[in-house]
Amino acid sequence: MKAGYRKFYKYFSILVFMGCGYLMLNFWEEGKGQISSYNMQDKALMILWFMIYTFGTAAGIINTLTSIYIYEWGMQISFLKYKKKDIKESSMINQLVNNIKKLDAPIVVGLDPMLDYVPEYIKKAAFAEYGETLEGAAEAIWQYNKGIIDATYDLIPAVKPQIAMYEQFGVPGLVAFNKTCEYAKSKGLVIIGDIKRGDIGSTSKAYAIGHVGKVAVGSKTYSGFCEDFVTVNPYLGSDGIRPFMEVCKEEKKGMFILVKTSNPSSGEFQDQEIDGKPLYEMVAEKVASWGEELMGDSYSYIGAVVGATYPKMGEVLRKIMPKSYILVPGYGAQGGQAKDLAPFFNEDGLGAIIKFFQEEIICAYKQDAYSQFGEENYADASRQAVLDMKEDLKQDLGKIKDHLFVSKENSQIKENCKMSKKQVMAEIIRHTSLSDGIFDMTLKAEEIAKEAKAGQFISVYLNNKSKILPRPISICGIDKEARTLRIVYRTVGDGTKELSDYKEGEMVKILGPLGNGFTQKDKKAILIGGGIGIPPMLELMKQLDCDKTAVLGYRDSDMFLKDEFEAVGDVVISTEDGSFRNEGKCH
Repeated sequence: MKAGYRKFYKYFSILVFMGCGYLMLNFWEEGKGQISSYNMQDKALMILWFMIYTFGTAAGIINTLTSIYIYEWGMQISFLKYKKKDIKESSMINQLVNNIKKLDAPIVVGLDPMLDYVPEYIKKAAFAEYGETLEGAAEAIWQYNKGIIDATYDLIPAVKPQIAMYEQFGVPGLVAFNKTCEYAKSKGLVIIGDIKRGDIGSTSKAYAIGHVGKVAVGSKTYSGFCEDFVTVNPYLGSDGIRPFMEVCKEEKKGMFILVKTSNPSSGEFQDQEIDGKPLYEMVAEKVASWGEELMGDSYSYIGAVVGATYPKMGEVLRKIMPKSYILVPGYGAQGGQAKDLAPFFNEDGLGAIIKFFQEEIICAYKQDAYSQFGEENYADASRQAVLDMKEDLKQDLGKIKDHLFVSKENSQIKENCKMSKKQVMAEIIRHTSLSDGIFDMTLKAEEIAKEAKAGQFISVYLNNKSKILPRPISICGIDKEARTLRIVYRTVGDGTKELSDYKEGEMVKILGPLGNGFTQKDKKAILIGGGIGIPPMLELMKQLDCDKTAVLGYRDSDMFLKDEFEAVGDVVISTEDGSFRNEGKCH
């Protein structure tokens, strides 16, 4: 119930009952003179009626008011609880960490568009509406960003728009910057405003208020922009940082302070030694000290920027700043590689967020690897690039990333998760049809076959890049000597139908091994499966060294893999249409 309606209902109820009371009193006054003429029975009835009415009216008023105030009291309590919860959860460092853990993605996409990046059809539409003007350029940038956000927001925890790319288009560019930030926030993304401000006193305070705070206008306050974090240059000392700290504390937002940047010439100043200690280490010590003053649940509001191109320095700085999140730029085109990122993470698998080189994501459609998407599907190309980058990171950061989803108490699962997942191009060495809609494929995949276990699966990426999502298919057979994998699958959609047309000798990208595998028994085992759930059991049936029986269910007499199961153990078969059923051993 809205506050305005509650207030109206409350006062309306009071007026109604007051009116009823007034009418009742008038009736009593008029009746007093006549009551003497009534007989005893009429007098008693009239007095009884009056008492009932009086009691009912009073009870109605009390009940109405009590209900309203109890409701309002309850709403106040709920609001306080909500407020308390909101205060706790409003810390943007907590939200950033939660987003990273939820998506298993310690990455941020830079929204640093140049006009040359924007597909021609988007620019043509913007120029048709606004002309070849700053407004037209800004509109093209905004529409371009919107497409990328729509395609990637469910894969990433945060975006990082670089304000200079927008400022070059003047005021319209800043409008596009703000629209981009607001839209990304509406999609649940954390906004890291890459503004690299560095000044002192009231100027620094004004920058902080404009980007992560609120400015007072008369009796009201307004947010200039809506970033959750900003990047800050520390080389003016505490005078430039403290104003940002004050605003961040009030708004529960954060900042990333430049400590050791990824550009080649950063060492001209940052690497200079003072009393035997590099300047960047001294800055890191100050970041750690400032960070202690503004703490979220586990990490500080104050993070650091450390380039991926300097992993050895990153290891040192990680130890100096254990409670600071590290924003790691330079991954990709600037030379940083996934294998170099481990030193930036803490033992909890957290503590770092990786920024891809912007051209590899937002301009992916112009790269050879994603050229098949074309301009019209530039956003899909960006999505695929994000998916590929995530897989790249997972492969090299497996042990670190395990901490995000592996329970320390479950040693078996932990052991399985430690297995290295590989993304490889596999050769199709055999591909046949077993029955109607059922296909049998053998893949040469040395690295995956070496580690695969019965019950695991692989993700198969189609060569048609318009179909972005991989197809998970269970492993039917493993030949570690030949380093091959066998999959048996049913055509159920466009993706698997396309896969069924692939020929021997063709290459296909796969990721694996995935999943935990089956538990092996040493005494007696019964394997039960039906339809396309039968193939994953075959390898397990072969590996089990015990008394084993497979119970197989088919739709009809078209019983694929039946002979292979009979060759390695006892088999019981039943069909859905009743065409075949046996009660015992088939061999």
